[in-house]
Amino acid sequence: MKRTLYILIALLLAAPSSADDFIYVKRRSQPSWQMVASDNFNRANENPLGNGKWTTQPGFNALKIVDNVVYGPTEGAYAVSYWSGHTFGNDQACVFTVTGTGNYQGCIIRGSGASSFSGYMFQLDANNTAAYIFRYNSGTQTQLGSTITTMSKAAGVKYKFQIVGTTITVYEDVGAGWVSHGTRTDSTYASGYVGLMVYSSSTCQVDNFEGWSYE
Repeated sequence: MKRTLYILIALLLAAPSSADDFIYVKRRSQPSWQMVASDNFNRANENPLGNGKWTTQPGFNALKIVDNVVYGPTEGAYAVSYWSGHTFGNDQACVFTVTGTGNYQGCIIRGSGASSFSGYMFQLDANNTAAYIFRYNSGTQTQLGSTITTMSKAAGVKYKFQIVGTTITVYEDVGAGWVSHGTRTDSTYASGYVGLMVYSSSTCQVDNFEGWSYE
């Protein structure tokens, strides 16, 4: 009996006196795809696109909101804005919906935000099913691989432009889930911003932006 009592007393004396005496080990969660930016543009007309989150890419015109969708300000000229409200992980993706099928719309990934644009651009062609993947180097455009000729390019279709490591992939969702339309490999840029682009100011419209990051 006495032996049992001595053991209990020893255990009580050895026990931590407060929560501060415990050592907690926090397990780091595994990285995963996170939607870290989104904008449905359902607000008052805005020129330039801003809302405290968007920044116009130097060297291009600014995007604008008209009647809850995104346009370019000038016919026949590129307009590019990137989401500056978050620092994206190196693996990233841009998602957007086409609402007008005029001349050229798309998005950028691993954009530099510098005075002359460097990064990758996905661009849907005008009024047909073609699309392009470009690499920009200080404003100079180079097409990566051949033209993609299997895109739907219809109002309401969602597109995703994604990069993982050095693999760039274009996806399309017409209502049945994401379908790949080809990949390109390029190792020029390892990090940067995600954003949107359009080329004209009338029938070229995009909506429902999402910025994804693996972090």
